[in-house]
Parts: sequence; structure tokens; C-alpha cells
Amino acid sequence: MTFQWLNKQGVESSEGFVVQRMDRISYHYEEGGKTLKVLVDDGLTPDGKYYVTLYFPEKLRWEAPFDKLVISPSEAARIEANFEAAMRFKECAMEIRRR
Repeated sequence: MTFQWLNKQGVESSEGFVVQRMDRISYHYEEGGKTLKVLVDDGLTPDGKYYVTLYFPEKLRWEAPFDKLVISPSEAARIEANFEAAMRFKECAMEIRRR
């Protein structure tokens, strides 16, 4: 999997998904014309590197008009792995918490 920068806040994967910081409190994950919103809190590690905590809901949901589509546990795990890969590319430490 390779990535390219879209701008200072977003990357696109060769696998066809985009991870984009949209505002102070959220990232958007886009894939196949669908968007998923994930809340974020950010800061710095003790050694001064950028760090984010992503708050994934227990059950992921696409944004409207795809909000009725079910995201299976295996698809949710794949989306989380895609987020992690994108953040590694961005050289950003991260953790995922459930809310």
C-alpha cells in the first residue's frame, strides 16, 4: 500500500481510501463514495511528536445517505487498519479508543 499527500491534512491510499483531517475535532475516512466521521483529540508526545487519539464508536456508521448500511466487524477492523497505515505514513503516533 502506498500513499500520496492530498494537502497538509489528508492522504490518499493506492487501495482507494482517503483519510483527511476536516476540522479541529474530526477526521473523515472516505472509500467507495462513502464517508465515515471519527472524532479526534490531538497533542504532542513527551518527545514533541504529533499524537492523536481517535474515538471510534462501538458500531461504525457511514454518513448519510449510506447511514443504513451495516459495517461488519471485519470491515470495521479493516477501516481501523487503514487509519493506522495512513497515520504511520503521516508520521503521526495514534491510539484508538472506543466510545
